[in-house]
Amino acid sequence: MQKIDTALRPHGSSVGRCVAMTCYLVDMADFAAFNEAYNRWFPPQVVTPTRTCVAVLALPHPDMRVEITAIAGLPERDEGPGTSD
Repeated sequence: MQKIDTALRPHGSSVGRCVAMTCYLVDMADFAAFNEAYNRWFPPQVVTPTRTCVAVLALPHPDMRVEITAIAGLPERDEGPGTSD
């Protein structure tokens, strides 16, 4: 989650602006520990992004156990004159 937050910060966003996450776990036996770490960033009592957890056979690096794809909102910005929606 920290890596996601760090990647979003230069764009004026943060992990707190995530609206959806897809989480890939090599071993679903790791889900309880993953969920505990996830809940430190997104406590269950607050609005959280939608989440899908998928078991996968492997990830690109042999030491990787989890990979996360996140979709986050960006702050609105003034596009200036001459732009359209």
